[in-house]
Amino acid sequence: MNTEKLFSSNKLSEYLNGRLQFVLNEIENINPDKLLNASIYDLEKYYYETYKIDPIELHEDQIVVDVQDTRMDVSKERRRHIPNRNEPFYIPATLTVFEVPFTGIEDLFRMCASRFSYSPPIARIERNKIIFQNLSNSPSKEQIKNEFSSWLSNIKKMLSYSEKDTSEFNDNLKRNIATKINHRRDKLLRDRKLKTELGFPLKKRENETYITDQIKRKIKPTFPDTSNEPHQPEPTITEEDHDLILDIIDKTATMLERSPSTFKEMGEEQLRDQFLVPLNSHFEGQSTGETFNAGGKSDILIREKDKCLFIAECKIWRGKQYLSDAIDQLLSYTTWRESKTAILIFNRNKDFSSVLKQITSIVEEHSSFKKELQSKKENIFKFVIAKESDRKRDIYLTILAFDVPS
Repeated sequence: MNTEKLFSSNKLSEYLNGRLQFVLNEIENINPDKLLNASIYDLEKYYYETYKIDPIELHEDQIVVDVQDTRMDVSKERRRHIPNRNEPFYIPATLTVFEVPFTGIEDLFRMCASRFSYSPPIARIERNKIIFQNLSNSPSKEQIKNEFSSWLSNIKKMLSYSEKDTSEFNDNLKRNIATKINHRRDKLLRDRKLKTELGFPLKKRENETYITDQIKRKIKPTFPDTSNEPHQPEPTITEEDHDLILDIIDKTATMLERSPSTFKEMGEEQLRDQFLVPLNSHFEGQSTGETFNAGGKSDILIREKDKCLFIAECKIWRGKQYLSDAIDQLLSYTTWRESKTAILIFNRNKDFSSVLKQITSIVEEHSSFKKELQSKKENIFKFVIAKESDRKRDIYLTILAFDVPS
């Protein structure tokens, strides 16, 4: 009947370790310009969606059964009187076959997870179906249903062991992909900087071709739209400086929250001006004493060659559409790759908790949304967004919300 013992052929851990190493090797071999020109977060998403492992899903609502007339060999049954046990002795029998459709990687049924059973289930696997067979010369409905139910429960239990291991793999995969991309990107940027500092003409390099193996999936992710054109470095704010800017803004706004009588009458422009002094006390401009300046009714910005490296908008909370419009406004200003942006929301309504609950969903619904980043404070939200016209450029958006009584 071509059945096999499941969850016992190979170690799942070895398969997962090999899969992770394969992904890291793929990233190591990306064409350098292709990597530098692509969005970091698009690359992370591509590799994660391509190599993560989805759990096997059993489609129990599509189970079908077949009953077949056949014969069975009983020559080894000691309770029967058989003249010659060296030859098969057949009697009439009934073969009941249950087919359970599934989606997922078929080999997961064969690999032994970190937790396992010494009595694994037996089945046949073919064309996205796992098949249970019962052969009996006098079957009863209750017996067959009970045996199938027990077998299916055992399959589910073993799959849960595999799913625990693959879930941990997926979490580890996401972290390793992000670390590998960032490390390789940082090294490439250091190498480019070294080239320009050596003072000699640079040797031209032939464009390389990037090829990736096909992975069988329900939906195949596509590599981010980018190019092998030489990467042109652009000015950017370091992560350390960006974090310091946000920290100064947060602490200044906390001061506003603690002095409601002083600031309750201020509008957006007046609130904005409260941040310029502390920011400029920490950062000195290259050509003037001030790094940060007002660039409109309510924005705070840093310019480089008349383009914005950092821009923040101060907004009094007026609902969903007002925040969505503020994101559009920021996007219209950004031109450099990896621009840093912020929206400072001042709530003068009574229910500040309600405002905080709405922010993430508003940004996720915006057409520019790419990814939410982790934040350590409940009033600070971090995202990666992009213009519709240039999705490969990552724009970092931080939303800081504060409660300032009216």
